[in-house]
Amino acid sequence: MNYTIRILLYLLFLGAAAPVIGQDFFLPVSTTSTTAKEAYRTASYQASNIHFATARETLAEALAADPDYFMALVYSIQVLAPKDDKPALIERALAIDPAGFTPAERIMREYLVALRDDPDASPAKTMEKLTKEYPAVPEAYEWTYLHAAYTDKDAEAAERYALRLTELAPDFAPVYNGLGYLKMGQGLMAEAKTYFDKYLALAPDEANAYDSMAEYYAENKDYAASVRYYNQAAAMGMTASYDRVQQVFTDWCQATGEADKPEATADPALAQKLEHVESVWDRIINQRQIGEINAANFASDIRMVSEAGDVTGIEDFRAHYQHYLTGFSDIDFTVESVFGQGDRLVKHWRFAGKHTGEFFGIPATGKSVDVQGVTLIRMQNGKIAQEQDFMNDLVFYEQLGLLPQTGDVTVIQNIYDAFSTGDIPAVLAAMDPKIVWNEAEGNAMADGNPYIGPDAVLNGVFARLGAEHDYFKLKDIELHAVDGNRVLATLRYDARRKGSGKVIDAQVAHLWTMKDGKVTAFQQYADTHQLAEAAKK
Repeated sequence: MNYTIRILLYLLFLGAAAPVIGQDFFLPVSTTSTTAKEAYRTASYQASNIHFATARETLAEALAADPDYFMALVYSIQVLAPKDDKPALIERALAIDPAGFTPAERIMREYLVALRDDPDASPAKTMEKLTKEYPAVPEAYEWTYLHAAYTDKDAEAAERYALRLTELAPDFAPVYNGLGYLKMGQGLMAEAKTYFDKYLALAPDEANAYDSMAEYYAENKDYAASVRYYNQAAAMGMTASYDRVQQVFTDWCQATGEADKPEATADPALAQKLEHVESVWDRIINQRQIGEINAANFASDIRMVSEAGDVTGIEDFRAHYQHYLTGFSDIDFTVESVFGQGDRLVKHWRFAGKHTGEFFGIPATGKSVDVQGVTLIRMQNGKIAQEQDFMNDLVFYEQLGLLPQTGDVTVIQNIYDAFSTGDIPAVLAAMDPKIVWNEAEGNAMADGNPYIGPDAVLNGVFARLGAEHDYFKLKDIELHAVDGNRVLATLRYDARRKGSGKVIDAQVAHLWTMKDGKVTAFQQYADTHQLAEAAKK
């Protein structure tokens, strides 16, 4: 457990994820129930982000509002229902009188008839018919790309339809996740990373975005980053991500040569190490025996790896954890699981307590916390020699009622403040001399990508913004540090084009990469369709 001063802050909504897709995203349907349609749209977005259990409940609400909601039954059959339930659902859907159906519903009904007769029927022809009937409706392409990817296993067609979906609905986050996996399956890891980055930028509140990034890093053998992202996904509610840590850890050990094959937990030497870790920390935290941090249990040069600065040596290590005992009462520290190979162990833990004392200089708030995390441990001669903790610090701080900021977030905030007052020299001064700046694909200013260095950004981006707009403002800016060295900004552009006089009110995201207090990279994500339309005279 580690109190990190540099908080891994990412955007986390406290309620269920709300859909960011409007009515024009969806195919026309015959139901007249507003309640049913709203529930269907919400369920669709939930399922797209792997909230399947919640999506089933929400879709049930749609069918409760209108039991003959044909497209809701189709969605259940295609996406959410267990295999054994599908035949009855197909019969129920086909029993609905199609007299008032929209063309979309008639097309989908044709597929259900084929599926009734042959459970392995390919949807390819039906999906092609759907996109021809609705060439500008995003949901048609969502259905089509998903069927191409997961039913027909046609990666080429899936990518083609998914890219069309990004053109029609550039802010529909889940499609970028699908593209990331398509590219990863093709071994095109750099392209996969670009898509996963965009998914995370557009949906920083979605645990699945972190889980996907964790899988990307695992495939690239960046095991520490993979563990960090899996832990964030788990802390946001995708608890299955903790289970995936064990496989990542096994791969890590094998890659570093510390074990040719996983040791069985029943191995006496390993079992002793696991028991040692669990019992020592139970005594330290639950029994408040801080003296157990001693030379009998820990190496004399025990090291706690931290992004805020390592803690080394028994005395400093003991002083660090004393803050937890001083700051919290009613502590319940539980080791949910501990496993390992050789001298490398992983501990999945839960910490709960009430903040009733000073904690690293923070006065008591009287609030209770309940957080989970993962610790990577290295043993030496039967003693704990090194620990590195990963936990969702945002959850911890929110539960304490605190709103901390990192130094990197402050730098980016200063950049936006300077831009708003026209202080462009101050904006440029915050950039690394070799900054790599990329405008969103499809944005006219992407013609110079990548812009290398502050002068290129000034001439290729800022100067053009001034020349092409009567005004260009940034509003509704929210900043979030999404991982170790990147800051995500969600905001809106408020601008008016010269010549056309068209007003721009576009949702955008900026992903900033930092090093030593300077911006080393920038990536824009924007509704480029709106920007392009505004540029037309």
